[in-house]
Amino acid sequence: MATIYTTRDVLYIDFRHKGKRCRERTGLPDTELNRRKLLQFCERMEAQIVLGQFDFCKTFPNSPRCDYFHQLAHREALYKAGCPAFSEFAEQWFLEKQAEWRTSHKETIRQILDLHLLPRFSALAVNLITKNEIMSFRASIAGMSGRGGKSISASRINHIMTPLRMILNEAADRFEYPSPWRNIRAVKVPRTTIMPFSLPQIDSMLRMVRRDFHAYYTVRFFTGLRSSELHGLTWRHVDFEHRQLLIYQAWVRNELIPTKTDGSYRCVQMSAQVFEVLHPDDREGIVASIQKSAQTLTPWRYEYRVKFGDEVRWLFGNALPEMQRDGSVLWHGFIHDITEHKMMEQELKALNEQLDRRVEEEIQARLKIEKVQEMERNFLIQQSKLSSMGEMMGAIAHQWRQPLNSLGLSIQDIAAAKQYGELDDAYLEKFKSDSMMTLKRLSKTIDDFRNFFKPSKEKIRFCIEEAIENTIGMVSAQLKNNSIDTVLEYGERHYFVGYENEFEQVVLNLLLNAKDAILESDHMDNGHIVIAVVTAGGRLLVTVGDNGGGIAEDILQRIFEPYFTTKEQGKGTGIGLYMSKEIIERHMDGKIFAGNKDDGALFTIELEIGSD
Repeated sequence: MATIYTTRDVLYIDFRHKGKRCRERTGLPDTELNRRKLLQFCERMEAQIVLGQFDFCKTFPNSPRCDYFHQLAHREALYKAGCPAFSEFAEQWFLEKQAEWRTSHKETIRQILDLHLLPRFSALAVNLITKNEIMSFRASIAGMSGRGGKSISASRINHIMTPLRMILNEAADRFEYPSPWRNIRAVKVPRTTIMPFSLPQIDSMLRMVRRDFHAYYTVRFFTGLRSSELHGLTWRHVDFEHRQLLIYQAWVRNELIPTKTDGSYRCVQMSAQVFEVLHPDDREGIVASIQKSAQTLTPWRYEYRVKFGDEVRWLFGNALPEMQRDGSVLWHGFIHDITEHKMMEQELKALNEQLDRRVEEEIQARLKIEKVQEMERNFLIQQSKLSSMGEMMGAIAHQWRQPLNSLGLSIQDIAAAKQYGELDDAYLEKFKSDSMMTLKRLSKTIDDFRNFFKPSKEKIRFCIEEAIENTIGMVSAQLKNNSIDTVLEYGERHYFVGYENEFEQVVLNLLLNAKDAILESDHMDNGHIVIAVVTAGGRLLVTVGDNGGGIAEDILQRIFEPYFTTKEQGKGTGIGLYMSKEIIERHMDGKIFAGNKDDGALFTIELEIGSD
C-alpha cells in the first residue's frame, strides 16, 4: 500500500515494487489539491503493479533506483529464457560453498573467478555454455605464461578448470539439462621425481645455518612437516613425554587455521635429533614458561640452552602471545644467540658477588636506620589520620544536625496533617520529595567524608579552588555553629598536578587550627578565616589567615615540630601541622610557612605550578 508524506514542504510517495522499498520525490508542493492528485496516481500505480504492467524506470526516470530495476529486468529476461547468467549463478554458488571452505581455499577460488572465469563467461547463460567453449577456454589458459616466463603448468590448468567444472555441473543439476562437461578429462600431470637429502647433506646444511635457526631447521628436516604446519605448531601440541608432535593446525596467510585436509590431522613421532635439540636440564623449565605465558597471555621471555653436537649454546626467546579464535595461542617474537653475553655475565657475576659481600654490612645498617625512620613516619601518619577522623566525626554531627531536625519536624507534621484532614496525595508526595532530598544530603555528606579519607595513589591534575571549597564544605556547619565566617578569594581557577586528598588534608588542618585559635581569643563571636589563592612568578601561593590573635614569636620556630602543641591536654596532638609540612614538602615539592598579620596568624603554602 503506497503512502504519501512530505519533507520540506515537498510531497513524496513510499511504496514497494518487486520486494524493494521505494521512496520517490514528486517535486510537487504539499497542497490539498496535489495530495488528491497524488492519491489517484498511487491507485493507478498499484493496479499496474498487481497486473505486472508497471514500468518503474519510465515512471521515475531520474530515480537512483533505476539501475537496480534495469539489472533486475535483465536477470528476469534470462530466467524467462531458461537459466541465469554465469556471473549470477557463479556468485550464488560461491556464497553457498564458501561455508565449506577454509579461508585460504576461499581466497583461491575467488581469485580464479575474478581473473579467469568471470571475464570469459560472465554474460552467457549457464545453459548456453557448450563443450566447445570450455575446450577453447582451456586452450587459452594453456597458452598463458607462468612464473619466470615459462608456460603454465598442467597442475595449474587443472586448478583453474576445477571451479568451472563444479559450477557448470551444479547448474546442470539444478536446472535439469545435460552438463557440457561430459567426457572432458583433466590435463595429465607429469610425475615428479623426489630426491631427498642424505644425512651427511643435512648435517652439512645445519652447520651452515645461523645458530638461532638450528632448532627450526632440525625440526623441518627430521619431521617432514609442511612449512605452514611447522609455523602453526604451538607448545600445547608438543608432547615431550611421548615424544610426539600433534599436527592440528597451520599458519596460512597470517592466520592460524586447521590443516589443509582432514587427512592432514596426524601425529608425528619425534626423532632423537628433534628431541635432543633442547638441553635436558632446560626442557621442563622452557615448557613451563611457555605454558604460563599461554595461560596468562603475558610476554614470554626465557633463556635456555640447546645442544649442537658436543657444544652447548645459550639462546634467548622473547615473544608476545596472541589468543586465536580456536583458543590456541600464537607467539610473535624472536630467538637469538646470547652465548657470548652469558659468558661475560658469569664473569661479571663473580665480580659482583665480591662487591656485594663488601657492601652488605653497610646496606643492612642503612636499611635498619631507614626502617626505623619509616616506622616513626607511619606512626605519625596513623596518629594524624586518627586525629583527623575525630575532628571529622564532630563535623559530620554538625552537618547532619539541621537535616535531621528538618526530617523530624516533617515526620511530626504527619500527625497534625491527619488530625486536620490534610493528609491527601499531594501532601504525601511533598513529604516524600522533601524526605528524599534530605536523605540525599545526608548520603552526600557520607560520600564526601569517605572520599576525603581515601589515600591518593597517584598524582592527578586537580583544581586548587575546588579542593579548598570541598574542604570548607565539610566543616562549614561546624564553623557556622561557632559564628566563624570563611571567605575564599581568588581571581581565576588554578590547577596543580599532585595528590588532591593530601592537599585537602593540609587545608583541613589549617582551618581547624584557625578555628581553635579564634575560639580561644577575644573574637569568638565574630571570627573569620580568609583563604586567598594567587600566582606570582610561576608559583602558586595559598594563604590561610584568621583573626585569632596570632602566634607567639617564641613558638613560631617550633610550630611544625612533631608533638609540639600549645593547646590544653586532650585538645590537640601536635602532629597536624607537622604532617601538613611533610605533605607539602615531601609529596608536593612545595613549602609552607607560618607567620602573623595584624589580628591573627597567617599560613602560606607555596607550590611550583610551572606550565600546569
